[in-house]
Amino acid sequence: MKQGGRMSEKTEALLSKAQNFNRKGKHQEAINAYNQALVLDSKDIRISLQLAELYLKINDETKAIHFFLSGASLLEHDGFLSRAVAVLKRILDFSPNNVEVLKSLHDLYPKLGLLVEAAEYEEKLKALGVEIEQPAPAKMATKKKRQSRKRLKRLKVGFTKSLS
Repeated sequence: MKQGGRMSEKTEALLSKAQNFNRKGKHQEAINAYNQALVLDSKDIRISLQLAELYLKINDETKAIHFFLSGASLLEHDGFLSRAVAVLKRILDFSPNNVEVLKSLHDLYPKLGLLVEAAEYEEKLKALGVEIEQPAPAKMATKKKRQSRKRLKRLKVGFTKSLS
């Protein structure tokens, strides 16, 4: 998932070591190796997501959420919005009322053009007593309305000039 160049041999060796520990069920050793790899390559999304899954296996939901959020943030930054949504939804599998995740989904869906889904997450947040400054769907609709008015005005001006 890392964009750009190859990872260092040391990082590759640590990832291989971590995968071997994981296959053997030695989750804490795998976590240690992945954390060492993450120090060397903090932008590798796969490492964050592997750590998240491992922390879930050892029932440390707080750390799992941290690494899932980190992975989702990296995915969003790299333009993989749909994948970021999938990672965030993974958190909801075990933490369905996580406000930070619900807000993130509420904000990401409009970027994908999915206003209905954003509105659904807004409702979930409201049900939890969380207020949203300006609902993302309303913000997008207002922006589109302004753009449409500007286009219409330009068309009217152009049409009027063509009649003269």
